[in-house]
Amino acid sequence: MTLSDLSIKNPVFAVMLSAAMLVFGYLGYKDMGISQFPELDFPVVNVATYREAALPETMDSDVTDIIEDAVSGVEGIDYISSQSNMGVSVVTVFFHLHRDIDAAMQDVQNAVSAAMQRLPTDIDPPIVSKVNFNKFPVMWLSCHGTRPLHDLSRFVDDHLKRHIQSIPGVGGVMYGGLRARNMRLWLDRSKLQAYNLDPADVMKALRQEHVEKPAGYLQSDWRELNVRTMGESRTVEEFQEIPVAKVGWQLVRVKDIAVVEDGLEDRRSLARFNSEPTVGVGVMRAMGANVVEVCREVKKRLPELRKMLPPGMEISISTDYSLFIIDDIAEVKEALLFGILLTAVVTFLFLGAIGPTLNVFISIPTSLIGTFLAIKWFGFTINFMTLLALSLSVGVVVDDAILVLENIYRRRENGEGKLQAALVGAREISFAAIAATFSIIAIFIPVAFLKGSIGRFFYQFAITTTVAVGFCGPIASGFLGFGFNASAGRLTSRPGSPLTSCGCSAPVTSS
Repeated sequence: MTLSDLSIKNPVFAVMLSAAMLVFGYLGYKDMGISQFPELDFPVVNVATYREAALPETMDSDVTDIIEDAVSGVEGIDYISSQSNMGVSVVTVFFHLHRDIDAAMQDVQNAVSAAMQRLPTDIDPPIVSKVNFNKFPVMWLSCHGTRPLHDLSRFVDDHLKRHIQSIPGVGGVMYGGLRARNMRLWLDRSKLQAYNLDPADVMKALRQEHVEKPAGYLQSDWRELNVRTMGESRTVEEFQEIPVAKVGWQLVRVKDIAVVEDGLEDRRSLARFNSEPTVGVGVMRAMGANVVEVCREVKKRLPELRKMLPPGMEISISTDYSLFIIDDIAEVKEALLFGILLTAVVTFLFLGAIGPTLNVFISIPTSLIGTFLAIKWFGFTINFMTLLALSLSVGVVVDDAILVLENIYRRRENGEGKLQAALVGAREISFAAIAATFSIIAIFIPVAFLKGSIGRFFYQFAITTTVAVGFCGPIASGFLGFGFNASAGRLTSRPGSPLTSCGCSAPVTSS
């Protein structure tokens, strides 16, 4: 028994199966994320090395060249790029797309560790990290007001940052215009010369005295206490009392040779909101989180964040990238809906009957909504490529229904009974419908096997089109549509036909 026979003889089963496609497809659509394009995870590893006050030429010869030689032997490398700047070296390793990013990162880490003995001893340990091209702020918040920039920066760094990072889906924050607190020491040259000291002695003293270290523990019969050295200075007065050196019988402190200022770090960036100085907070999404959902959660938390602001501060949304995605996806959805309506109108103009048009009009949403279940199962999102595939499938999924209905009408016009015409007509055209479907699949399925970044980008398009055309389309429009018509008892004939009704359960009435 073919699927068409099963649907015609058991219309309730066909209707329930179609209803199940609608229900589960809607549940899959409800839980799917929304993004502008498919998320691509390129295997790229970054090695950053810092060396204070080193010239770019020195960084290139002493650090960059050694790291490049070390990582060049790692398996699966496509190419390597590097940058040597003032005090920093960045080596970026691009792997082939088939390379597992976690294994590649571990191999790069091992290669860099093996080359550590050839690197200068005064550098910071190289930082090996994965490069995520989707790691960009999805929303920018602006903290502004009448308070000075010092207070804005301190509030953002100490309080606002912690609350934003606790929002579900947020993977971190990025600052714009932030100037962190910095204790500045303005040395007096004449006083340094009087004590026979130089700036290097002051730096050495700060490294030794301005620290907080564990100091063991105290143990008694009943308890054990941890002990630590509280050596970090947090105020101007505490910094002034830091000892620098002992000259003769005199202990020289910072206040004797320098002026201490509680200021800000050097200005490296500037942010403005409505022409006023501000501190921008870029909200970055976590790996795999949905852009629209993250921005929606941040907006829900804004009233709560505004309540904790000190007087004279405000928080505003300066940029929301989810709005562009929502608008673009809405336009594609409108085009998809317009395509469904236009297909139904064209079908009515050519078939000239309400019954087949209704069959097509019902089968298109059924097949498309049922496709969302497969999209959810594959882990795709609602984006340009998946919606483009569904839009392309609108006119294709009704081919099977039109082929089968036309053959049934032809047999009914030749005088066959309604049930016989439906069974035999669907059975005769089944092979042609399957051939037409597979010919369309043969066009799109090779796209899923394309290599490189283009293949990754069009993978979701190819899979969505194949599922909609090859599975949901034939089930919803080619065969299961008979279940709706058979259970309703009406499948209206075309104008000019000697039959006015050919429903599978309705009596035949001749003109």
